[in-house]
Amino acid sequence: MQFPSQEERQQAKPARQATKKIIDALFGFQHSAETIAALLVLLSILLATFFNHDGWFPTSQSPNMSNYHRWLYDQFVIVSGVIVLVVYFRVQQQASDPHFRQAWRDYIDANAKFKFYRYVKAQQKNKLPFLHSAVGEFLCVMCLCVGLVCFYSMLTPSDHERRGSFLLFGWWPINALIIGICYQGQIWFAVRLMAVRQISKRYLRLIQKEAALR
Repeated sequence: MQFPSQEERQQAKPARQATKKIIDALFGFQHSAETIAALLVLLSILLATFFNHDGWFPTSQSPNMSNYHRWLYDQFVIVSGVIVLVVYFRVQQQASDPHFRQAWRDYIDANAKFKFYRYVKAQQKNKLPFLHSAVGEFLCVMCLCVGLVCFYSMLTPSDHERRGSFLLFGWWPINALIIGICYQGQIWFAVRLMAVRQISKRYLRLIQKEAALR
């Protein structure tokens, strides 16, 4: 596995900043993704504290699963199915807000430029970058979203596999942190799904412009 170079991390910085900016503009307050994730995890912990839960899905119904694990995982699965819809309707609602529109344009532009940077680097090796097409990127993001949901709903490790199932059977506060990160990821993925087509259009224009200058 090849880790990103210092140059690539630097080139990705504007895209990361634009992503944070658009999510904050989408929900109307700073550190939106982190705050929403923390509140959702806190809700799971409160539910687990006051209500016993037998689990709704195969993962949470696995043997030796604590009540905290069950609530964390089942709530994550349910909420993940709603996040995309929430993001979609928020984008529609915020479309008339000038601040949001500017943040959206910045998000599209920054991510298209980073994608173009990866294209240029790949072309130097006579290759195409990973996720070159809009369809490929859309399917990849969808697979990541669905994969997280399936992991926390369908995976059923047995007792003798418990030591190798840290992501499911670890100390529940650690799993709560992991789930919080997953919530943030699902929000990021949902926003990306809404923007894939526009990012791809901007990206292809950059390629055409670069080709015209040769």
